[in-house]
Amino acid sequence: MTSKEIFIETVTKLFDESNDVPMEARTYLESLKIEKPKKEITEKGAVILKFLQSRPGELFSSKMMSEEIGINSKTIAGSLRKLTSDGFVSKAGQNPTMYSIATKGIEYKFDNE
Repeated sequence: MTSKEIFIETVTKLFDESNDVPMEARTYLESLKIEKPKKEITEKGAVILKFLQSRPGELFSSKMMSEEIGINSKTIAGSLRKLTSDGFVSKAGQNPTMYSIATKGIEYKFDNE
């Protein structure tokens, strides 16, 4: 059980035992129970993915992408880990680790396009 789920369960029990809970508080608790869809790709991830979509078949290190895109290489490295684990980007080699776009990344369509 996540911390959020524990919190919701605990507060729900407290609310159920009390008649003095304002309606606004009950409404807010109900809104916490609704699962919000997670964004599949972060804002920085989208910038990186669009860059790689424009250069299919090419290999890049996070430093190379940083220089091309203008985003800090540590930020790029973090976004690349997520894009790789989600299957949008493929990882190749070590020292430095190189990345290229995967089929899922090539086929990904952004909402505004």
